[in-house]
Amino acid sequence: MTTQQPSRTNRSRSRTRSIVATAAACAAALPLVLAAPAQASPAPTSSDHEYSCTVKAKKPYDTGDYKWGKKVVDYPVSIYCHKDRYLNIKQQYWEYDGQHDDDYDQHDDGHDYQGGYSWHKVYVEHGTWTTLHSYKLLHHTSDDDHTEEVFHKVKYQERDHDGWSHWSGWHTSHYAPIHH
Repeated sequence: MTTQQPSRTNRSRSRTRSIVATAAACAAALPLVLAAPAQASPAPTSSDHEYSCTVKAKKPYDTGDYKWGKKVVDYPVSIYCHKDRYLNIKQQYWEYDGQHDDDYDQHDDGHDYQGGYSWHKVYVEHGTWTTLHSYKLLHHTSDDDHTEEVFHKVKYQERDHDGWSHWSGWHTSHYAPIHH
């Protein structure tokens, strides 16, 4: 009796079926592996990856100008959009009080709120960087060495054909020491 070797085509089909079956089994198990317990998963939130634009609070700087005997500080906001968008932007100005640590932007404890500003329906063309400038007088808030350490926060929402997005989280600049 002669045994016939399977043809190359039959071996290839058999191997392909085996690979497809293994892939299907893995795909079916994947959601179970990735799923977290219901009580451990946070409530859905709006994250920046849902947006077509990137909005950054840039480090404030001394403009070199004075008005009413006080320095003028620029709190710039940089924007880049992958698609044409209208944006609403909220900005808060802060004077940093506390130790120099890495978590100053995680809380507002002890920091001096210096006011805010809002832009409405700012148009940004796709593929371009836009910088908004926000000028504010430097206020003396501490008894230190005549230096104020200022920073600012921005959050935004954008408009597309479906309407306005949720507000993003706050984006905080680095602080800047500005001498009186």
